[in-house]
Amino acid sequence: MTSFEPVIGLEIHVELATKTKLFCGCVNGFGGSPNTQVCPVCLGLPGVLPVVNERAIELLLRAALAFGCEIPQRSKFDRKNYFYADMPKNYQISQYDLPFSVRGGIKISADKSVSEEKTVGITRIHLEEDTGKSIHVAPKDPSENAGATIVGGRIGYSAYTLLDYNRAGVPLIEIVSEPDMRSPKEAVEFLQKLRLTLQVLEVSDCKMEEGRMRCDANVSIRPQGTKELGTKIEVKNMNSFRSVREALTFEIERQTNALAHGERLIQETRAWDESKKVTFSMRSKEEAHDYRYFPEPDLSPFLIEKEWHNRIGQSLPELPEARLIRYQEHLGLSLDEAEFLVGNPSITKFFDQAVSLRNLPRDICNWMRGDVSKYLNEKNIEITETRLTPGALVELIALIEKGTVSGKIAKEILPEMMSSGKTAQALIDAQGLTQISDDASLLAVVNEVVQDPANSNAIGEYRAGKEKAFGFLIGAIMKKTKGKANPQKVGDILKESLKTLVN
Repeated sequence: MTSFEPVIGLEIHVELATKTKLFCGCVNGFGGSPNTQVCPVCLGLPGVLPVVNERAIELLLRAALAFGCEIPQRSKFDRKNYFYADMPKNYQISQYDLPFSVRGGIKISADKSVSEEKTVGITRIHLEEDTGKSIHVAPKDPSENAGATIVGGRIGYSAYTLLDYNRAGVPLIEIVSEPDMRSPKEAVEFLQKLRLTLQVLEVSDCKMEEGRMRCDANVSIRPQGTKELGTKIEVKNMNSFRSVREALTFEIERQTNALAHGERLIQETRAWDESKKVTFSMRSKEEAHDYRYFPEPDLSPFLIEKEWHNRIGQSLPELPEARLIRYQEHLGLSLDEAEFLVGNPSITKFFDQAVSLRNLPRDICNWMRGDVSKYLNEKNIEITETRLTPGALVELIALIEKGTVSGKIAKEILPEMMSSGKTAQALIDAQGLTQISDDASLLAVVNEVVQDPANSNAIGEYRAGKEKAFGFLIGAIMKKTKGKANPQKVGDILKESLKTLVN
Protein backbone atom coordinates (compact mmCIF):
# COMPACT_ATOMS: atom_id res chain seq x y z
CA MET A 1 0.00 0.00 0.00
CA THR A 2 1.30 3.46 -0.93
CA SER A 3 2.44 5.57 1.99
CA PHE A 4 1.78 9.30 1.70
CA GLU A 5 3.40 12.33 3.30
CA PRO A 6 1.78 15.76 3.75
CA VAL A 7 3.30 18.94 2.41
CA ILE A 8 2.21 22.11 4.22
CA GLY A 9 2.80 25.79 3.55
CA LEU A 10 1.24 28.65 5.47
CA GLU A 11 0.06 32.15 4.59
CA ILE A 12 -0.25 34.34 7.67
CA HIS A 13 -1.89 37.75 7.74
CA VAL A 14 -0.91 39.99 10.65
CA GLU A 15 -2.42 43.40 11.40
CA LEU A 16 0.32 45.85 12.33
CA ALA A 17 0.38 47.85 15.57
CA THR A 18 0.24 51.28 13.94
CA LYS A 19 -1.87 54.11 15.30
CA THR A 20 -3.42 54.83 11.90
CA LYS A 21 -4.34 52.91 8.77
CA LEU A 22 -2.00 52.16 5.87
CA PHE A 23 -3.01 54.90 3.43
CA CYS A 24 -4.99 57.40 5.50
CA GLY A 25 -5.16 58.99 8.95
CA CYS A 26 -8.09 56.93 10.30
CA VAL A 27 -7.60 55.20 13.67
CA ASN A 28 -6.33 51.62 13.55
CA GLY A 29 -8.25 50.15 16.47
CA PHE A 30 -10.34 47.11 17.34
CA GLY A 31 -13.88 47.28 18.68
CA GLY A 32 -15.12 50.69 17.50
CA SER A 33 -18.75 51.21 16.55
CA PRO A 34 -19.32 50.05 12.95
CA ASN A 35 -18.24 52.47 10.23
CA THR A 36 -16.95 55.15 12.61
CA GLN A 37 -13.23 54.74 11.79
CA VAL A 38 -13.51 55.55 8.09
CA CYS A 39 -12.81 58.39 5.65
CA PRO A 40 -13.05 58.99 1.87
CA VAL A 41 -9.66 57.25 1.33
CA CYS A 42 -10.46 53.93 3.02
CA LEU A 43 -14.01 54.03 1.64
CA GLY A 44 -12.60 54.36 -1.89
CA LEU A 45 -14.53 57.49 -2.81
CA PRO A 46 -13.69 59.12 -6.16
CA GLY A 47 -10.82 61.58 -6.38
CA VAL A 48 -8.89 60.50 -3.27
CA LEU A 49 -5.21 59.49 -3.19
CA PRO A 50 -3.38 57.15 -0.78
CA VAL A 51 -0.40 58.28 1.33
CA VAL A 52 1.80 55.49 2.74
CA ASN A 53 2.19 55.06 6.50
CA GLU A 54 5.99 54.92 6.99
CA ARG A 55 5.62 53.24 10.38
CA ALA A 56 3.95 50.26 8.70
CA ILE A 57 6.97 49.74 6.44
CA GLU A 58 9.27 50.04 9.44
CA LEU A 59 7.34 47.37 11.36
CA LEU A 60 7.49 45.05 8.34
CA LEU A 61 11.26 45.55 8.13
CA ARG A 62 11.61 44.74 11.87
CA ALA A 63 9.88 41.42 11.29
CA ALA A 64 11.82 40.69 8.10
CA LEU A 65 15.21 41.33 9.74
CA ALA A 66 14.29 39.22 12.78
CA PHE A 67 13.47 36.30 10.46
CA GLY A 68 16.70 36.72 8.49
CA CYS A 69 14.99 37.96 5.33
CA GLU A 70 16.66 39.87 2.53
CA ILE A 71 15.51 43.45 1.93
CA PRO A 72 15.47 44.27 -1.80
CA GLN A 73 16.48 47.83 -2.54
CA ARG A 74 13.51 48.42 -4.85
CA SER A 75 9.87 47.69 -4.04
CA LYS A 76 6.43 48.78 -5.17
CA PHE A 77 2.71 48.41 -4.50
CA ASP A 78 0.29 46.72 -6.90
CA ARG A 79 -3.45 46.62 -7.43
CA LYS A 80 -5.07 43.25 -6.79
CA ASN A 81 -8.37 43.47 -8.63
CA TYR A 82 -11.48 41.65 -7.48
CA PHE A 83 -15.10 42.47 -6.81
CA TYR A 84 -16.44 41.84 -3.32
CA ALA A 85 -18.48 44.09 -1.05
CA ASP A 86 -15.89 44.15 1.78
CA MET A 87 -13.43 46.02 -0.50
CA PRO A 88 -15.11 49.33 -1.41
CA LYS A 89 -12.57 50.25 -4.14
CA ASN A 90 -13.11 46.88 -5.89
CA TYR A 91 -9.36 46.38 -5.66
CA GLN A 92 -6.86 45.89 -2.87
CA ILE A 93 -3.52 47.70 -2.70
CA SER A 94 -1.03 44.88 -2.14
CA GLN A 95 2.37 43.75 -3.47
CA TYR A 96 3.04 41.25 -6.22
CA ASP A 97 6.47 40.85 -7.83
CA LEU A 98 8.53 43.35 -5.78
CA PRO A 99 7.71 42.84 -2.08
CA PHE A 100 9.57 44.57 0.75
CA SER A 101 11.31 41.35 1.88
CA VAL A 102 12.13 37.84 0.62
CA ARG A 103 13.93 34.62 1.64
CA GLY A 104 14.07 34.13 5.38
CA GLY A 105 13.27 31.32 7.78
CA ILE A 106 12.28 30.05 11.25
CA LYS A 107 13.85 27.05 13.01
CA ILE A 108 11.49 24.42 14.42
CA SER A 109 11.88 21.00 16.04
CA ALA A 110 8.30 19.73 16.49
CA ASP A 111 8.86 16.35 14.84
CA LYS A 112 10.56 14.35 17.60
CA SER A 113 11.69 11.69 15.09
CA VAL A 114 14.10 14.28 13.72
CA SER A 115 17.07 14.80 16.03
CA GLU A 116 18.06 18.21 14.70
CA GLU A 117 16.16 21.43 14.12
CA LYS A 118 14.91 22.20 10.64
CA THR A 119 14.40 25.59 9.04
CA VAL A 120 11.04 26.41 7.52
CA GLY A 121 11.68 28.91 4.76
CA ILE A 122 9.87 32.22 4.45
CA THR A 123 9.27 33.03 0.78
CA ARG A 124 8.28 36.66 1.28
CA ILE A 125 6.77 39.23 3.62
CA HIS A 126 4.75 41.87 1.85
CA LEU A 127 2.55 44.77 2.89
CA GLU A 128 -1.10 45.29 1.99
CA GLU A 129 -4.32 46.82 3.25
CA ASP A 130 -6.98 44.81 5.08
CA THR A 131 -10.55 44.50 3.88
CA GLY A 132 -13.78 45.39 5.66
CA LYS A 133 -15.88 42.92 7.62
CA SER A 134 -19.04 41.23 6.29
CA ILE A 135 -21.73 40.09 8.72
CA HIS A 136 -24.21 37.70 7.11
CA VAL A 137 -27.56 37.73 8.91
CA ALA A 138 -29.56 34.52 8.57
CA PRO A 139 -33.28 34.82 7.74
CA LYS A 140 -35.90 34.13 10.42
CA ASP A 141 -38.10 32.54 7.78
CA PRO A 142 -36.70 30.45 4.84
CA SER A 143 -39.08 32.34 2.55
CA GLU A 144 -37.01 35.49 3.20
CA ASN A 145 -33.99 34.04 1.35
CA ALA A 146 -32.18 36.84 -0.42
CA GLY A 147 -28.76 35.60 -1.46
CA ALA A 148 -26.57 32.53 -1.16
CA THR A 149 -23.80 32.46 1.41
CA ILE A 150 -21.81 29.97 3.45
CA VAL A 151 -23.50 29.31 6.80
CA GLY A 152 -22.28 26.72 9.30
CA GLY A 153 -20.29 24.67 6.84
CA ARG A 154 -22.94 24.39 4.14
CA ILE A 155 -24.45 26.48 1.38
CA GLY A 156 -27.25 28.47 3.01
CA TYR A 157 -28.91 31.81 2.61
CA SER A 158 -28.71 35.17 4.36
CA ALA A 159 -31.56 37.61 4.64
CA TYR A 160 -29.06 40.44 4.25
CA THR A 161 -25.40 41.28 4.79
CA LEU A 162 -24.05 44.07 6.98
CA LEU A 163 -20.73 45.73 6.15
CA ASP A 164 -18.34 47.34 8.62
CA TYR A 165 -15.48 49.22 6.95
CA ASN A 166 -13.57 50.07 10.14
CA ARG A 167 -11.04 47.37 9.24
CA ALA A 168 -10.72 48.44 5.60
CA GLY A 169 -7.28 49.94 5.07
CA VAL A 170 -5.70 48.58 8.26
CA PRO A 171 -2.04 47.68 7.48
CA LEU A 172 -1.37 43.97 7.09
CA ILE A 173 1.77 42.01 6.50
CA GLU A 174 1.36 38.70 4.71
CA ILE A 175 4.02 36.15 5.60
CA VAL A 176 4.24 33.32 3.07
CA SER A 177 6.17 30.21 4.05
CA GLU A 178 7.81 27.63 1.83
CA PRO A 179 6.03 24.22 1.73
CA ASP A 180 8.57 22.83 4.22
CA MET A 181 6.30 21.46 6.96
CA ARG A 182 5.39 17.80 7.10
CA SER A 183 2.93 17.59 9.99
CA PRO A 184 0.31 19.67 11.81
CA LYS A 185 2.67 19.78 14.82
CA GLU A 186 5.36 21.45 12.73
CA ALA A 187 2.85 23.96 11.36
CA VAL A 188 1.66 24.88 14.85
CA GLU A 189 5.23 25.29 16.16
CA PHE A 190 6.10 27.51 13.19
CA LEU A 191 3.04 29.66 13.90
CA GLN A 192 3.77 29.85 17.63
CA LYS A 193 7.39 30.90 17.10
CA LEU A 194 6.38 33.44 14.47
CA ARG A 195 3.67 34.90 16.72
CA LEU A 196 5.97 35.14 19.75
CA THR A 197 8.67 36.92 17.75
CA LEU A 198 6.19 39.44 16.32
CA GLN A 199 4.90 40.15 19.83
CA VAL A 200 8.42 40.65 21.21
CA LEU A 201 9.17 43.01 18.33
CA GLU A 202 5.91 44.87 19.10
CA VAL A 203 4.99 44.52 15.43
CA SER A 204 1.54 43.28 16.46
CA ASP A 205 -0.22 41.84 19.49
CA CYS A 206 -1.28 38.95 17.19
CA LYS A 207 -4.61 38.37 18.96
CA MET A 208 -6.14 35.61 16.85
CA GLU A 209 -9.50 35.90 18.62
CA GLU A 210 -9.74 39.51 17.38
CA GLY A 211 -8.59 38.68 13.85
CA ARG A 212 -5.25 40.45 14.18
CA MET A 213 -3.47 37.27 13.15
CA ARG A 214 -5.12 34.97 10.61
CA CYS A 215 -3.76 31.83 9.04
CA ASP A 216 -4.48 30.00 5.79
CA ALA A 217 -2.78 26.73 4.91
CA ASN A 218 -1.88 25.13 1.59
CA VAL A 219 -1.99 21.35 1.99
CA SER A 220 -1.15 18.56 -0.40
CA ILE A 221 -0.01 14.97 -0.08
CA ARG A 222 2.37 12.89 -2.17
CA PRO A 223 3.81 9.37 -2.10
CA GLN A 224 6.53 9.06 0.51
CA GLY A 225 9.99 9.69 -0.93
CA THR A 226 8.87 11.56 -4.04
CA LYS A 227 9.69 15.21 -4.77
CA GLU A 228 6.82 16.23 -7.00
CA LEU A 229 4.10 18.20 -5.19
CA GLY A 230 0.53 16.95 -5.10
CA THR A 231 -2.68 18.89 -5.74
CA LYS A 232 -2.62 21.99 -3.54
CA ILE A 233 -5.73 22.69 -1.48
CA GLU A 234 -6.09 25.89 0.56
CA VAL A 235 -7.74 25.72 3.99
CA LYS A 236 -9.21 28.89 5.53
CA ASN A 237 -11.12 29.97 8.64
CA MET A 238 -8.65 28.71 11.27
CA ASN A 239 -8.68 31.17 14.17
CA SER A 240 -6.62 29.40 16.84
CA PHE A 241 -3.63 27.07 17.12
CA ARG A 242 -6.01 24.25 18.00
CA SER A 243 -8.06 24.98 14.87
CA VAL A 244 -4.90 24.84 12.74
CA ARG A 245 -3.90 21.49 14.25
CA GLU A 246 -7.35 19.95 13.90
CA ALA A 247 -8.06 21.33 10.41
CA LEU A 248 -4.74 20.14 9.00
CA THR A 249 -5.13 16.72 10.61
CA PHE A 250 -8.59 16.34 9.10
CA GLU A 251 -7.55 17.59 5.66
CA ILE A 252 -4.49 15.31 5.48
CA GLU A 253 -6.65 12.32 6.40
CA ARG A 254 -9.34 13.33 3.89
CA GLN A 255 -6.87 13.67 1.02
CA THR A 256 -5.08 10.43 1.93
CA ASN A 257 -8.35 8.48 2.00
CA ALA A 258 -9.44 10.02 -1.32
CA LEU A 259 -6.23 8.99 -3.12
CA ALA A 260 -6.27 5.56 -1.49
CA HIS A 261 -9.72 4.98 -3.02
CA GLY A 262 -8.66 6.18 -6.45
CA GLU A 263 -10.39 9.55 -6.28
CA ARG A 264 -8.98 12.62 -8.01
CA LEU A 265 -8.28 15.72 -5.93
CA ILE A 266 -9.02 19.13 -7.43
CA GLN A 267 -7.32 22.41 -6.59
CA GLU A 268 -9.78 24.34 -4.45
CA THR A 269 -10.30 26.53 -1.39
CA ARG A 270 -11.91 24.86 1.61
CA ALA A 271 -13.06 26.30 4.95
CA TRP A 272 -12.74 24.76 8.40
CA ASP A 273 -16.02 24.22 10.27
CA GLU A 274 -15.09 24.51 13.94
CA SER A 275 -18.33 23.01 15.22
CA LYS A 276 -18.37 19.95 12.92
CA LYS A 277 -14.58 19.52 12.82
CA VAL A 278 -14.54 19.15 9.02
CA THR A 279 -13.42 21.16 6.01
CA PHE A 280 -15.90 21.98 3.26
CA SER A 281 -15.51 23.28 -0.28
CA MET A 282 -15.90 27.03 -0.86
CA ARG A 283 -14.70 27.62 -4.43
CA SER A 284 -12.12 26.63 -6.99
CA LYS A 285 -8.69 28.08 -6.22
CA GLU A 286 -7.83 31.39 -7.86
CA GLU A 287 -4.51 31.89 -9.62
CA ALA A 288 -2.47 35.11 -9.54
CA HIS A 289 -3.56 36.03 -13.08
CA ASP A 290 -7.19 35.97 -11.95
CA TYR A 291 -6.54 39.11 -9.93
CA ARG A 292 -5.07 41.07 -12.88
CA TYR A 293 -2.25 42.58 -10.82
CA PHE A 294 -0.72 45.78 -12.17
CA PRO A 295 1.51 48.48 -10.57
CA GLU A 296 -0.43 50.86 -8.31
CA PRO A 297 -0.53 54.10 -10.34
CA ASP A 298 -1.17 56.36 -7.32
CA LEU A 299 2.00 55.31 -5.48
CA SER A 300 5.59 55.62 -6.68
CA PRO A 301 8.05 52.70 -6.37
CA PHE A 302 10.21 52.64 -3.23
CA LEU A 303 13.96 52.64 -2.80
CA ILE A 304 14.84 51.24 0.64
CA GLU A 305 18.05 52.84 1.88
CA LYS A 306 20.59 50.42 3.35
CA GLU A 307 21.26 52.86 6.19
CA TRP A 308 17.58 52.82 7.19
CA HIS A 309 17.16 49.07 7.47
CA ASN A 310 20.58 48.78 9.16
CA ARG A 311 19.37 51.24 11.79
CA ILE A 312 16.17 49.24 12.24
CA GLY A 313 18.19 46.02 12.60
CA GLN A 314 20.37 47.55 15.32
CA SER A 315 17.28 48.62 17.27
CA LEU A 316 15.77 45.11 17.49
CA PRO A 317 15.25 43.76 21.03
CA GLU A 318 16.66 40.47 22.28
CA LEU A 319 14.84 37.76 20.35
CA PRO A 320 13.23 34.69 22.01
CA GLU A 321 15.91 32.17 20.98
CA ALA A 322 18.73 34.33 22.37
CA ARG A 323 16.81 35.02 25.58
CA LEU A 324 16.14 31.29 26.05
CA ILE A 325 19.89 30.61 25.96
CA ARG A 326 20.69 33.54 28.28
CA TYR A 327 18.18 32.46 30.91
CA GLN A 328 19.77 29.01 31.04
CA GLU A 329 23.46 29.88 30.73
CA HIS A 330 23.56 33.12 32.72
CA LEU A 331 20.63 32.82 35.15
CA GLY A 332 20.90 29.09 35.82
CA LEU A 333 17.28 28.29 34.93
CA SER A 334 16.17 24.95 33.53
CA LEU A 335 14.89 24.63 29.96
CA ASP A 336 11.29 24.30 31.22
CA GLU A 337 11.63 27.41 33.37
CA ALA A 338 13.20 29.40 30.56
CA GLU A 339 10.57 28.29 28.03
CA PHE A 340 7.78 29.32 30.38
CA LEU A 341 9.24 32.81 30.86
CA VAL A 342 10.13 33.36 27.19
CA GLY A 343 6.76 32.08 25.94
CA ASN A 344 4.83 35.20 26.97
CA PRO A 345 6.28 38.67 26.27
CA SER A 346 4.47 40.34 29.19
CA ILE A 347 5.74 37.65 31.60
CA THR A 348 9.24 38.03 30.14
CA LYS A 349 9.23 41.79 30.67
CA PHE A 350 7.93 41.46 34.25
CA PHE A 351 10.56 38.83 35.08
CA ASP A 352 13.44 40.87 33.65
CA GLN A 353 12.37 43.93 35.62
CA ALA A 354 12.09 41.91 38.84
CA VAL A 355 15.54 40.32 38.37
CA SER A 356 17.03 43.76 37.74
CA LEU A 357 15.79 44.77 41.20
CA ARG A 358 16.97 41.62 42.98
CA ASN A 359 19.13 38.91 41.44
CA LEU A 360 16.96 35.98 42.52
CA PRO A 361 15.93 34.48 39.17
CA ARG A 362 14.95 31.05 40.54
CA ASP A 363 12.78 32.44 43.37
CA ILE A 364 11.11 34.98 41.09
CA CYS A 365 10.51 32.33 38.41
CA ASN A 366 8.98 29.93 40.97
CA TRP A 367 6.46 32.55 42.07
CA MET A 368 5.61 33.45 38.48
CA ARG A 369 5.19 29.83 37.38
CA GLY A 370 3.19 29.02 40.50
CA ASP A 371 0.84 31.38 42.29
CA VAL A 372 1.08 34.28 39.84
CA SER A 373 0.21 32.04 36.87
CA LYS A 374 -2.57 30.36 38.85
CA TYR A 375 -4.21 33.75 39.43
CA LEU A 376 -3.80 34.79 35.79
CA ASN A 377 -5.30 31.52 34.54
CA GLU A 378 -8.25 31.73 36.93
CA LYS A 379 -9.03 35.29 35.80
CA ASN A 380 -8.04 34.62 32.16
CA ILE A 381 -5.97 37.81 32.06
CA GLU A 382 -2.43 38.96 31.28
CA ILE A 383 -0.06 40.09 34.02
CA THR A 384 -0.28 43.61 32.58
CA GLU A 385 -3.97 43.61 33.52
CA THR A 386 -3.15 43.14 37.22
CA ARG A 387 -1.85 45.76 39.67
CA LEU A 388 1.13 43.68 40.73
CA THR A 389 4.50 45.31 40.06
CA PRO A 390 7.93 43.63 39.83
CA GLY A 391 9.00 45.64 42.88
CA ALA A 392 6.04 44.38 44.92
CA LEU A 393 6.83 40.73 44.11
CA VAL A 394 10.50 41.24 45.02
CA GLU A 395 9.44 42.85 48.32
CA LEU A 396 7.22 39.85 49.11
CA ILE A 397 10.13 37.45 48.55
CA ALA A 398 12.36 39.61 50.78
CA LEU A 399 9.77 39.57 53.60
CA ILE A 400 9.71 35.77 53.49
CA GLU A 401 13.51 35.67 53.65
CA LYS A 402 13.54 38.00 56.68
CA GLY A 403 10.97 35.86 58.46
CA THR A 404 8.47 38.75 58.56
CA VAL A 405 5.82 36.60 56.90
CA SER A 406 5.47 32.87 56.27
CA GLY A 407 5.33 31.37 52.79
CA LYS A 408 1.76 30.24 53.47
CA ILE A 409 0.60 33.74 54.40
CA ALA A 410 2.50 35.16 51.41
CA LYS A 411 0.50 32.89 49.09
CA GLU A 412 -2.72 34.02 50.74
CA ILE A 413 -2.07 37.76 50.32
CA LEU A 414 -0.70 37.57 46.75
CA PRO A 415 -4.16 37.60 45.06
CA GLU A 416 -5.06 40.80 46.94
CA MET A 417 -1.74 42.33 45.93
CA MET A 418 -2.55 41.51 42.29
CA SER A 419 -6.09 42.87 42.44
CA SER A 420 -5.65 45.92 44.68
CA GLY A 421 -2.04 46.98 44.08
CA LYS A 422 -1.36 47.05 47.83
CA THR A 423 2.13 46.08 48.96
CA ALA A 424 2.82 42.96 51.00
CA GLN A 425 3.95 45.02 54.01
CA ALA A 426 0.78 47.12 53.94
CA LEU A 427 -1.41 43.99 53.93
CA ILE A 428 0.66 42.33 56.67
CA ASP A 429 0.37 45.39 58.89
CA ALA A 430 -3.35 45.94 58.23
CA GLN A 431 -4.30 42.30 58.88
CA GLY A 432 -1.82 41.53 61.65
CA LEU A 433 -0.09 38.80 59.67
CA THR A 434 3.47 39.24 60.95
CA GLN A 435 5.10 35.85 61.43
CA ILE A 436 5.61 34.63 65.02
CA SER A 437 9.29 33.79 65.35
CA ASP A 438 10.28 34.40 68.96
CA ASP A 439 11.02 31.17 70.87
CA ALA A 440 9.01 31.98 73.98
CA SER A 441 5.76 32.59 72.09
CA LEU A 442 6.21 29.50 69.94
CA LEU A 443 7.08 27.30 72.95
CA ALA A 444 3.87 28.35 74.68
CA VAL A 445 1.78 27.29 71.65
CA VAL A 446 3.72 24.03 71.25
CA ASN A 447 3.09 23.15 74.91
CA GLU A 448 -0.63 23.83 74.48
CA VAL A 449 -0.83 21.45 71.53
CA VAL A 450 1.29 18.73 73.20
CA GLN A 451 -0.74 18.88 76.40
CA ASP A 452 -4.10 18.86 74.63
CA PRO A 453 -5.78 15.43 75.20
CA ALA A 454 -7.18 15.59 71.68
CA ASN A 455 -3.62 15.14 70.37
CA SER A 456 -2.65 12.22 72.59
CA ASN A 457 -3.20 9.65 69.81
CA ALA A 458 -0.92 11.55 67.45
CA ILE A 459 1.76 11.78 70.14
CA GLY A 460 1.44 8.04 70.74
CA GLU A 461 1.84 7.34 67.00
CA TYR A 462 4.90 9.58 66.86
CA ARG A 463 6.43 7.62 69.75
CA ALA A 464 5.74 4.47 67.72
CA GLY A 465 7.82 5.87 64.85
CA LYS A 466 5.04 7.17 62.59
CA GLU A 467 6.45 10.38 61.05
CA LYS A 468 3.03 11.40 59.67
CA ALA A 469 1.92 12.13 63.22
CA PHE A 470 4.59 14.83 63.46
CA GLY A 471 3.05 16.59 60.48
CA PHE A 472 -0.36 16.40 62.12
CA LEU A 473 0.98 18.14 65.24
CA ILE A 474 2.69 20.82 63.14
CA GLY A 475 -0.66 21.43 61.43
CA ALA A 476 -2.38 21.82 64.80
CA ILE A 477 0.19 24.43 65.86
CA MET A 478 -0.18 26.36 62.59
CA LYS A 479 -3.95 26.29 63.00
CA LYS A 480 -3.70 27.77 66.49
CA THR A 481 -1.51 30.59 65.22
CA LYS A 482 -3.65 31.10 62.08
CA GLY A 483 -0.65 30.20 59.92
CA LYS A 484 1.56 32.89 61.43
CA ALA A 485 4.04 30.61 63.24
CA ASN A 486 7.51 30.24 61.73
CA PRO A 487 7.31 26.64 60.40
CA GLN A 488 11.03 25.88 60.70
CA LYS A 489 11.24 27.10 64.30
CA VAL A 490 8.02 25.30 65.20
CA GLY A 491 9.49 22.04 63.93
CA ASP A 492 12.66 22.43 65.98
CA ILE A 493 10.81 23.35 69.21
CA LEU A 494 8.24 20.57 68.75
CA LYS A 495 10.97 17.94 68.29
CA GLU A 496 12.66 19.04 71.52
CA SER A 497 9.34 19.05 73.40
CA LEU A 498 8.42 15.56 72.18
CA LYS A 499 11.92 14.28 72.99
CA THR A 500 11.57 15.58 76.58
CA LEU A 501 8.11 14.05 76.80
CA VAL A 502 9.36 10.66 75.63
CA ASN A 503 12.29 10.71 78.07
